Amino acid sequence: MFEDTIIGLTEQVAGITLKSKEKIPVAARKSLNRQKKVIIKEHIDFSTQCVTVIKTKGVFHSFILCWMDQDLFDALTTGMNRNRKLEYGKQVFYMMEYYNIICGRVLSKINNMMASTSRLTVPQVIHSQKELEIPKDDYRQHVRWDFDSDYGGLHVETYYDLRKNKNK
Repeated sequence: MFEDTIIGLTEQVAGITLKSKEKIPVAARKSLNRQKKVIIKEHIDFSTQCVTVIKTKGVFHSFILCWMDQDLFDALTTGMNRNRKLEYGKQVFYMMEYYNIICGRVLSKINNMMASTSRLTVPQVIHSQKELEIPKDDYRQHVRWDFDSDYGGLHVETYYDLRKNKNK
């Protein structure tokens, strides 16, 4: 569901073809904090990648960490702006909108399947490891999607849990 949404929407709004790598489902983690630090240390280079965090609140409770190579960030935002290059501040706005649309579509499908309501937070662009607030919540599930394109990679780490009390 998430994978198809990312591939289809990226093609639709920016004309960029993403190729999915193997989805990596991961069993429950004992320590999300420890795992997040490993991901950041081993996979994210803040000098060459654009990093964004989005959360959902409600019955579907999640922490979504997205990062993409700088060349893909440039191509995606240029494509969304009808192939006109944007200044960095506007690029960030376009990228946040891109993630809002993708996550909103997936969350709507989840809400419909669960007959419940969950909401997205505003995406946050993270410029350094120090800015990344690692949640202390106990998420029980974890999945990662990796995509390649002619411009570089897009990576999505999702930590989630289904909660009976939708206010958490």
